[in-house]
Amino acid sequence: MNNHINSVKLPSHIQYVLSNLFKTIDIYDYLKEDAWIAGGFPRIISKELNSNASQTLEKVYKYFYNTGDIDVFSSNEDKVRDITSTISN
Repeated sequence: MNNHINSVKLPSHIQYVLSNLFKTIDIYDYLKEDAWIAGGFPRIISKELNSNASQTLEKVYKYFYNTGDIDVFSSNEDKVRDITSTISN
C-alpha cells in the first residue's frame, strides 16, 4: 500500500472558498495541524485548480447537494473527538 500524501499549495481562489466553508462549519481551526482531508472532496477540489472562484463554488455546492461529505482524519484521538462533537452540534 502506498502511504504517500500529496501536498499542493492551492490557488488563492480555492483557499478563499475552502477557508470560508471550513469557518462556516466551524472546523477551520482543527485543520491547521494534525488533521487532513481525504476522499472525494479533495478530488473535486483538485479538478478546480485552474478554474475561478465562482466555478469552484458551484462545484462545491453541487458536491454537497448530491450528498457529498468531507472526510477528516487525524492521528490525534482528542482532535477527532473534538471535530466529531463540533460537527454533530
